Amino acid sequence: MGTVDALLDFWTFFLYGFAQQKLIAKLRTDVFAAVLKQDMGFFDVSSTGDLTSRLTSDTAEMSADLTWVFRFTIEALVGVYQNRQDLYRYSLHWANILSKIVVLLSFLCLFF
Repeated sequence: MGTVDALLDFWTFFLYGFAQQKLIAKLRTDVFAAVLKQDMGFFDVSSTGDLTSRLTSDTAEMSADLTWVFRFTIEALVGVYQNRQDLYRYSLHWANILSKIVVLLSFLCLFF
């Protein structure tokens, strides 16, 4: 079981790293295209360093945050599903309580 878990962890990190790099490339392309569409006066006001910083560090940071959010969301959903299945096998009462708590927390997260 440990070997299977290690292999799945490897593929999880690999796929999320791959998705992150694709997202960074798309973000940089979109930002660069938006910069090129600006009037000439925009370049008089904005410094080259600021624009370069937006293309490099800001897009990478935002992409890293998004991919980790996606990863943890999927892991949480799978974990809740597995725990619910285990509880249904052992105790219908606790499984129903867990299901209600998950629904309640989901609605609370919509507001925060």
